[in-house]
Amino acid sequence: MRILIIEDDEVLVEQLKKNLKSYSFAVDTAADGEDGSYLARVNDYDIVILDDTLLKKSGIDVCKEIRSADKKTPIIVISETTSIKEKICYLREGADDHIIKPVVFEELMARIQAILRRPTL
Repeated sequence: MRILIIEDDEVLVEQLKKNLKSYSFAVDTAADGEDGSYLARVNDYDIVILDDTLLKKSGIDVCKEIRSADKKTPIIVISETTSIKEKICYLREGADDHIIKPVVFEELMARIQAILRRPTL
């Protein structure tokens, strides 16, 4: 299984990467929205973990670009805000889930596993 993490917090990226690799995931990373959007559109991933606040391109713009490229890859947004309006916006633009920072890895892993249990079309 292959995961792309689009996140600019290097400490969080390293923690997620280490934990995901312990579950045998291959992990690619991007530190800004521009690189992350490109990687998500040209590669095939099983999951994209997307921060909402990024350099060069916002998380919502990255989400829109992934969906505009007709990619069906599940997207889990991680965000510091608890705004219902933001969650709804992401879900309407194609995100599959939304989790609040600080990220509790066990919760993130449970959400990843739930998404991966869904039947593929």
